[in-house]
Amino acid sequence: NQKLLLSENLQKKLIVVYNLIFMGDFYFSNADYQEANKFYTEAISLDNNNFELYLKRGKSKLSLGDYLDASCDFSKCIMINNKNAESYFYHGITEARKGNIENVIQDLSMALDIDSIFYENEYLFWLRACAYYDLQIMDEALKDLDQALILNPNNLDFLSLKGSIHLQLRKYQDAISVFDKILEIDFEYKKAYMGRGAAYFDLGNKINALEDLKKVDISDVECGFDRILWLRGCSYFDVGNTNEAIKDLSYALTINPEYTEALYSRGLIYQNLGYYQKAIEDYTKLLRIKPEHCLAYNQRSSARSAIQDYQGALEDLYEFKRLSQ
Repeated sequence: NQKLLLSENLQKKLIVVYNLIFMGDFYFSNADYQEANKFYTEAISLDNNNFELYLKRGKSKLSLGDYLDASCDFSKCIMINNKNAESYFYHGITEARKGNIENVIQDLSMALDIDSIFYENEYLFWLRACAYYDLQIMDEALKDLDQALILNPNNLDFLSLKGSIHLQLRKYQDAISVFDKILEIDFEYKKAYMGRGAAYFDLGNKINALEDLKKVDISDVECGFDRILWLRGCSYFDVGNTNEAIKDLSYALTINPEYTEALYSRGLIYQNLGYYQKAIEDYTKLLRIKPEHCLAYNQRSSARSAIQDYQGALEDLYEFKRLSQ
């Protein structure tokens, strides 16, 4: 009788848990993650060794942006069942949100090792590529991006990161080819103009660089706009438009007053135009920020000599020679 009573109680408990899961799944499917979380939590209170319940609650917490608690749930899944690929996949996502990059790679690789179905998951390869990129392991990042692009050839985020990696590796023609493909898909994708413009700039093709960079404005850029302005300013100078060059470089310096490349470039332009005092001011600001910049000493020496500050010119020339050794 006691065994029968226990069996009946267990059945009742399982029915309650089943109903709680059913309600949690209903709210989750309707994007009411807060309510889903409540039902999954109640189910866990009755069955705390069921990894699928922690997985479901972890997903609802992840959808709510509660990455720390979601990560705990996915960790619990792995503790209960370390052969479930989905648990590693979602734990990898939360680790990415928390900035634990090496853990991301480990988790996503485990998901792939356990279940080959994840080889059809483009987001996994994209996420792992981003992790490799953050660690500057570019070859592995490119491999994962290529795999993601097999699954989704026209994804602009995948292509954009691939182009950026080629740019960082100084594979400029490869970068240009990727950015060309992006613009074939979406000719208004401003990040592609930025990347292709930077590639053309580094190849010395300032006309094409300028043409691309002119298509970008500050509203198109999440970060790094000071560099875009510097590239465009230098390109303007190379094609003889000194007014626009100074405007862009000055704008870059309002965004980032300590941008040494912009200070040096604007100093060179002022010096070229015969505005020696302005050039000296830019070189002086630069050297306060970066006192080991030997070329700035050399240019300031030349500018000081032009205004007959021969003592200052000699001092700068001495520093230039000392730092150049």
